Amino acid sequence: MESIETDAVTAAVAMHRQGQLEEAGKAYQNILESEPDNADVLNYFGMLEFQRGNSDRGIELAERCLSVDSAHASACNNLANMYLTVFRVEEAEYYYRKSIEMDAQAVQPLHNLAIIEKSRKNHEASEALFLRALRLDPEYIVSMSALADLYISLGLLEPAVELMKARLEAEKSAEGQKGALLSLARLSLMLDRKDEAVEIYNRWLHLFPDDPTATHMLAAVSGNEIPEKPDGRYIRNLFDGFASSFDSVLENLDYQAPQHIRSIIETLYEKAPPATLCIVDAGCGTGLCGNFLKPLASRLIGVDLSPGMLSRAGFRNFHDELIEQDLTDFLRERPGTTDLIVCADTLCYFGALADFLEASHSSLVSGGRLVCTVERHDGKSSSGYHLEPHGRYSHTLEYLQESIKGSGLDLEAALERGLRLERGQMVEGYLLVARKPPAS
Repeated sequence: MESIETDAVTAAVAMHRQGQLEEAGKAYQNILESEPDNADVLNYFGMLEFQRGNSDRGIELAERCLSVDSAHASACNNLANMYLTVFRVEEAEYYYRKSIEMDAQAVQPLHNLAIIEKSRKNHEASEALFLRALRLDPEYIVSMSALADLYISLGLLEPAVELMKARLEAEKSAEGQKGALLSLARLSLMLDRKDEAVEIYNRWLHLFPDDPTATHMLAAVSGNEIPEKPDGRYIRNLFDGFASSFDSVLENLDYQAPQHIRSIIETLYEKAPPATLCIVDAGCGTGLCGNFLKPLASRLIGVDLSPGMLSRAGFRNFHDELIEQDLTDFLRERPGTTDLIVCADTLCYFGALADFLEASHSSLVSGGRLVCTVERHDGKSSSGYHLEPHGRYSHTLEYLQESIKGSGLDLEAALERGLRLERGQMVEGYLLVARKPPAS
């Protein structure tokens, strides 16, 4: 079907691109009332509805577009993107391949198909697709970065460095250069080139004075001016930056914190009636703990600083409520309301733990529990915690024991557990269970 380019369509698309979603949605709806088979409008409207969080409606409109115009390459790619976002990977793969059949020069579906193959650990297929995308567009930044990540996961660090240097040259904006510098700094640390990393972070701070990420990481690498807790902007930027790839990244790191927490909770609450606990998933991320917490919960609340992570968690649909807020502030505002606080791989972004633990004590009901993981520090530390070069904190067992006791909680268990891989080595940590003493 030939696309009908009218003034009304042009105006609606302009509003859409300017972020005027409500107005654009009404305009698209008005056009479809008179032209229900306008494929372009169906495509645009589907994208808009998906943006507004109406994922089922967005998918429905994209499918209607393709039923009207089966050769609509843009709608095919958009539909694939929607399916991938809501974790329907097989449907996404089908439409990416179909989109490539329609347009062999299209770079984005090649890239996203490579991401799918990467998540399946089909490394050769993934690399081939990334390289194919880069042959079509040698400066396609996202494929440079994703291929570098693939090489890193395979231990091929020097090729990853070359890709990131090429990306730095290709980036036209200071903001884009910041992203390339971030990757180069991480690679320098993986190659034990701390002096290079310090130089890179200083270059970054020259572009963006007082940037929270560069400031935090420069402290981590240099050991100077260590904060008790990172700037909240650092945490938000860090996790917003890789929210879409978070689950696949953790899979490559053999991430085990949720499994450890699940195991201890199943033991602790084996005889608990279902759906009776008010649970706070503190630092919920993309919602990886939601599947085993939901059956126990009368109410499951996810809290995180990253809106990108919360958006991903929303697609899993385990939590009754998702809140963007500092964890300590959230807990302080809800005294005596929580039966269980779960904190998986989150306290590694806290140095001093006193405020968080005191807020947890306040929020818990009598007999309520905090179950969390922390990274282990075996060396000497006057503060009891250490900011590692990778930017996360580790804690000594003595500090954890004293801090938990000082908060008024009782330490029920401190189990040694492997948490994740870092540069091919398991990061050792503790699985902690602390309980608020029952009222006498």
